[in-house]
Amino acid sequence: MAYKRLNDLDIRLSHYENYYDWTQRVNLIRYLRKWLWYHVDYYEEIVYTISFPASKMNSLLQAFPDKDSFWIYVRRFVLAELITQWYDWFLQRPYWFDSTSWMLQFDSDTSEVFVTSPLFQEDDLDYFIDQYYDKLFLWEVTDFSLAPSVFRSWKGRIFLFKSTEDLQSLGLWLVSHRSRVNNDVPYRRKNIATSFSQIGHVRVLNPWDELSYLEDSQFDPYEQQLYEVGYVIAQDIEKKEYWGGLCWWSTAIYQWIVTNRSLARPELRNHSKWYHYLYDATIDWKEVTTPWIDSTIYSSSLDLRLKNTASHPIVLVLNYDWEEWALEEVFSLGYETDKWWLEYISSRPYYSTLHTETWTKSVVGKCYTWDINGEMRESCYKEVKY
Repeated sequence: MAYKRLNDLDIRLSHYENYYDWTQRVNLIRYLRKWLWYHVDYYEEIVYTISFPASKMNSLLQAFPDKDSFWIYVRRFVLAELITQWYDWFLQRPYWFDSTSWMLQFDSDTSEVFVTSPLFQEDDLDYFIDQYYDKLFLWEVTDFSLAPSVFRSWKGRIFLFKSTEDLQSLGLWLVSHRSRVNNDVPYRRKNIATSFSQIGHVRVLNPWDELSYLEDSQFDPYEQQLYEVGYVIAQDIEKKEYWGGLCWWSTAIYQWIVTNRSLARPELRNHSKWYHYLYDATIDWKEVTTPWIDSTIYSSSLDLRLKNTASHPIVLVLNYDWEEWALEEVFSLGYETDKWWLEYISSRPYYSTLHTETWTKSVVGKCYTWDINGEMRESCYKEVKY
């Protein structure tokens, strides 16, 4: 029944794009993955066969006579084809926080992204190409072909890219960037770094994939295992709670993705107070000190969710080593058309009531309006602290 429903949605989506239908389709695919993977073959309608015709094989071998160059070309060709066909089983957390030998960085002068050292770990695609190359010279095959059954057997065991050249071959650009020097208190740096390590250094959001900040951070307010106690703002009151400081990292993530228009704008709720030393940052190489939208998080009711609404993958990168004075850097890679803008518009007085544990008083704060990709967003703060 679920498979039939998926086919029905695909027929409807071939005529027009409807957000409600897309949402149902994504939820169905998650259901099929989780419960019906070994029983329902829904990839037959999504991913098609990738092949080199036999007529092109001789010219391909002449152009790449040695095994290494042949392997590199075929790998990048297959990756590009998989992306075009919306294959979404790339390894979602390919490079972990403790993988210090592999880092994705960029040159601020040229905006070119590069890999500090190639990743030599082999994946399923590498094994497949090696086997194919050997068979080719034993005259056991005449052309190169990958059927959907091969894709299904990989199931999340393929790296999207392993070198600078792999990345460049995908045609991805630096879309949005956010950085800040982190000189926070130790508990806050520790909690931010823990969340960072759980999410991973590089994340790939394929079309309509979603990242949940709390789920991917492995946050549980009741287990009290991963995170430390620190200050939070709850109903205007600053108090100590488990996981204090995680809102600073969710705010960093929002500030980072805000000028990438392929990422859907999540529902956000700002704090009642703004702290300049925590939220000031450099966004797309411009210093931003005017208060704007920040991201409060707490349990599933106050989560930060990022969804890729484009028809191509978005690569999310997080660089942070949690040391004092370390650069807290996050950026995204996509197509050049993903890049958008952020512009401060104006402010106005905000009349409200400030509560503490012992008293209540009337206050005059400020509301700040920003133009974010053509959409007006306003945040109101009872206090702005310098």
